[in-house]
Amino acid sequence: MLLWYFFQGYAIIEIESANINRVLFRISKAGIELRHVCRISYTVLQAQISRKNLLRLQDIMRNDGHIKIQEKQGSWKVYSQGKHHFALVAGIVLMMAAVVFLSHCCLRIEIQGNQQISEYDIYHVAVEHGAKLFTLKDKELLEEIEQALWDHFSTLNYVYVSYEGACLKIVVREKYASPEIHETQPCSVYAQKDGIITNITVYSGKAMVKEGDKVKAGDLLIAGGYYIGTQEFSVHASGEVMAQVDYISSVLLQDKYVELLPTGEESHARVMKLGRREIAISGENPFDCCIEHWEKTASVGENSPIYLEVYDVTYQEATEVYSEQKKQAAILEQQEKIYFETALQLSEGAEITAFNTSETTRQNGIRLIFTLSANESIGVAGVINTPEPIDTQT
Repeated sequence: MLLWYFFQGYAIIEIESANINRVLFRISKAGIELRHVCRISYTVLQAQISRKNLLRLQDIMRNDGHIKIQEKQGSWKVYSQGKHHFALVAGIVLMMAAVVFLSHCCLRIEIQGNQQISEYDIYHVAVEHGAKLFTLKDKELLEEIEQALWDHFSTLNYVYVSYEGACLKIVVREKYASPEIHETQPCSVYAQKDGIITNITVYSGKAMVKEGDKVKAGDLLIAGGYYIGTQEFSVHASGEVMAQVDYISSVLLQDKYVELLPTGEESHARVMKLGRREIAISGENPFDCCIEHWEKTASVGENSPIYLEVYDVTYQEATEVYSEQKKQAAILEQQEKIYFETALQLSEGAEITAFNTSETTRQNGIRLIFTLSANESIGVAGVINTPEPIDTQT
């Protein structure tokens, strides 16, 4: 209520009349609201009155007394001062409008995660598909830019485009690029990832591991440089090495998994939203735990940068009750997220063999451990480090 009083403008006035009681009776009968009434003397009283009611009071007091405006307050005061400092007020208003407008625009384009692909090439594709500075943010544009990057760069295995404040952020990840080794150039095959060997087929070179062996990234799988006796051989090692690779991820869930049950007690309020800011007009929320119902009753400037909405809010007092359903929904959400993020790290042609979840309860939440197992090729060609001695009997 006080907020509306401020917006409509009000004044602190003195009412002087020989018969002040008669004046008060006429004011009450006319339905004119006075606030903070204070009697100064037998013939004079002081009060606050809205600008609209002041005009009605002046009609009533035309022949019965005198009204003196001591001080203007609220929007009336701002308006009066603005008339004397028009250029300053206009500048402030324009500056605020510019800030609000620019907050809805893209002012910067940031690119992260690229290695082989140049930042300029990614920037050029994004600009060609609508990513321009000083243009309004558009969520549909984000999907279009993502699709364009997938179409233009076949070496990408992850693309995410989003707005962070006034910045358009493009995050990419590139597929692992094996070193370029010609087929006639001697080389060895090394493990690209940790895993347990499930199958090894050698086309040339000598196998240095067998099925069931545990290997780490960088271990030698197929030797291209080796000795048999005193004879040294250098060949272009090739083959297919399959392994079971486990991808382990961990997430801590700290939320309380409860649902709210109404007790029957209610409270009502009116709230104004100006952009992202909420301003209480009347009423309040007296409950520590409640369910909120918002109903929009008015809006101003829907298609302008400064958008104002008024809501009637109902607060229903509630108690928290543990919900196994909400807990399982949160776990499922994390499972889906981890599954798809991990799938991006798999080699082409990999077969997912298992996806397991385990949970432990901690003081600060629930710790989830996800293990995705895949059978995939882990061999990658690399230069020969040191020729390996080979036992001819094996």
